[in-house]
Amino acid sequence: MELDELRERISALAGSSIVRVEPIASGGNSDAYCAIAGDGGRFFCKRYSTALPEGGDRLAKEFSALSLLAAHDIRQVPRPIACDGAAGLAVYEYIDGVPVRAEGISDADVEAAAGFLRTLLRIPRDVLEPAAEAFFSFEEVAENIRWRVARFEDSAVEGNRAAAARRFLHEALAPALDAVLAWGEVYLRETELSLSRPIPEAARVPSPSDFGFHNAIRTPDDGLVFVDFEYFGVDDPAKTISDFLWHPAMTLWEDQKRLFVARVLEGMPEPELLAKRLPVAYPLFGLKWCLIVLNAFLPGARVRRTVPAAALEAVEDERLEKARAFLRRVLEEYKEFPYSVA
Repeated sequence: MELDELRERISALAGSSIVRVEPIASGGNSDAYCAIAGDGGRFFCKRYSTALPEGGDRLAKEFSALSLLAAHDIRQVPRPIACDGAAGLAVYEYIDGVPVRAEGISDADVEAAAGFLRTLLRIPRDVLEPAAEAFFSFEEVAENIRWRVARFEDSAVEGNRAAAARRFLHEALAPALDAVLAWGEVYLRETELSLSRPIPEAARVPSPSDFGFHNAIRTPDDGLVFVDFEYFGVDDPAKTISDFLWHPAMTLWEDQKRLFVARVLEGMPEPELLAKRLPVAYPLFGLKWCLIVLNAFLPGARVRRTVPAAALEAVEDERLEKARAFLRRVLEEYKEFPYSVA
């Protein structure tokens, strides 16, 4: 779609005469723009290009999620304005601000992030579908990890680094998964839980699924606005917490991670159950993150389409080292959850 056609479509959706459309960012799943109206008003526009991993419409998922949050007076998100499903285009409120710098996160920011998750509890669970890759038992998480490993076995990517990644998965990650599950089975038995026991319906919560400061904007008044709700739905809060702690895009002090866990636990339903389950969820999702960072070795990975061939080997080296670092942390920490608030 040419910019002139895009400008006309945005004008119709925004109900305002758009005089200029400026690209903001281009990603694997969408392109973002700032649309500027003749009166100086601005709109954030997103053109979605791919379906969700499990199928489904990214635009419909995100626009309906933000509409639902607006209906429940949750204000730390952009306001949805209008969308055109056929064109894959949505118009949202423009948030004046800058991306949150990983090295500039304060305790107040951590409190705000935890508070936002508690605010989402205003939304009734029965109006939501499961979040993207929602897992309600630890066996489901383990099965997802095994599926991700199998994708590498079927991958057509060749070369010394791809071979090293496969060896890492078979010689290091697979035994680590077995060790974590064996330990988790014993640990959960002592708490009268099990790897196969699903989390009760009452303990499931609304979640952005991909939540963290990497998806936040800092406003001029030092507030935070959270973005990216393409994966929104009902999920296990232990997954939300674990992903927040593991996400490689964030740099948090250990005390800040402990603060986040404490503040989220304060507001979640059945907090005692959540506290018992977190020590098993945390290492399992750490293993999943080993595989997520290795997605660069999969044939359809965005990095393989966008990074010049001369630079791809350096990216592969960096991802493999990052996966090894994640695994070292899992092995060091899985028998004693490092962010316990007990």
